[in-house]
Amino acid sequence: MSENTAKFEFNMDQLVYLIKGLDTAVEYAVLNPEDTKDLKARFNTAFKTLYNEHKKTQPEYVECRFGLYNDVDDPVYDGWYKPQEGRWNGWLQPYCDEETFKQICKDIIPTKNANVSEEHMYSKENLGEEDEWLADFANQKPNKDGYYDVGHGICWMSEADD
Repeated sequence: MSENTAKFEFNMDQLVYLIKGLDTAVEYAVLNPEDTKDLKARFNTAFKTLYNEHKKTQPEYVECRFGLYNDVDDPVYDGWYKPQEGRWNGWLQPYCDEETFKQICKDIIPTKNANVSEEHMYSKENLGEEDEWLADFANQKPNKDGYYDVGHGICWMSEADD
């Protein structure tokens, strides 16, 4: 194996030391001081490997119940979230199926003209320019898994967020 293709493997503790910096890694004998060439490339390789192994153990989607929880009468929806995506400013970033998505659109998007056909209900013309983002939200296509991303800067909470 040539010097450029040497394989470096690190466990989680060693990666933490590497994140803290080269001096810490050398101090804890993760690396020898003379073995610090191409540290970034080796770290990235090791980190990606560990991350991919960790990701395999996590489900891509986790079921949840979510809502706005501003009022006692606010609806609660069934959906999923991706734990690996985390939260947006502390708010849940849920996904849902088509039926739930259509219900959310009906519940949260005010329409200016109720006599408009369903096809044009969420058009930019019907909603108005100030609600252009709502038109984009309502007219999105499902992702590769058939789910709709209903995060879009909406302050959703999980039922588990007490």
